[in-house]
Amino acid sequence: RENALEALASLPHQFLIKPLSPILNNHPNTQNQIVSLPQQMTMLHEIALTSDNWIRIGALSVLKNLNCPVTLYEENALKEIERMSILTLLKSVPLFSELSLDDLSEIESQAKYQTFIAEDIIFKRGDVGRELFIIIEGEIDIVYEGRILVTLKAGSYFGEMALIENGTRSADAVVRTNCKLLCIYQHVFIQYAMKNPTILLDLCRSMSKTINSLNAKLSVSK
Repeated sequence: RENALEALASLPHQFLIKPLSPILNNHPNTQNQIVSLPQQMTMLHEIALTSDNWIRIGALSVLKNLNCPVTLYEENALKEIERMSILTLLKSVPLFSELSLDDLSEIESQAKYQTFIAEDIIFKRGDVGRELFIIIEGEIDIVYEGRILVTLKAGSYFGEMALIENGTRSADAVVRTNCKLLCIYQHVFIQYAMKNPTILLDLCRSMSKTINSLNAKLSVSK
């Protein structure tokens, strides 16, 4: 339900939120039961047939959470809903919060999904890096000289320093639990930074926060 509301809330058509919110907030706990709110449900079914791509997928997301057979509306509905879930996750990442769903969609289409199992090493300290990783599922340990500095979960990202410098990784990234990552390459990020310069400021803030946090942890562990 949270993903569906967040997807709709990110759209310019804010009038959709008021009628659809009661449907989600009153969603029953019992399986295969639909809320008895005729007017809202009628509007929701109409929205699911609109030509606006994001509005349609947002409505389909809500319908799925209400246990409606969304494939009746669109054959690839489940795939589109899953992709919307990923885009809303990306939009929740501070680094990408100012980008539109269209921008995020294009970035996602140029990115690469990677899956790893527990104890896999994504990169080691000293490796050359040219990409940022966003955790879609699972957990990642950032390790320095055998010490776990931080454990990152879904919605977190790492490797951001590689986006603005052609340097080497400053720590190891080790998979704690089976995970799915979205890999965004340097050239893709720079392309969108040219259109949205504020993303560079957000990146610098993120890097500063990460460096300060890691330095503090290293000082304590000495």
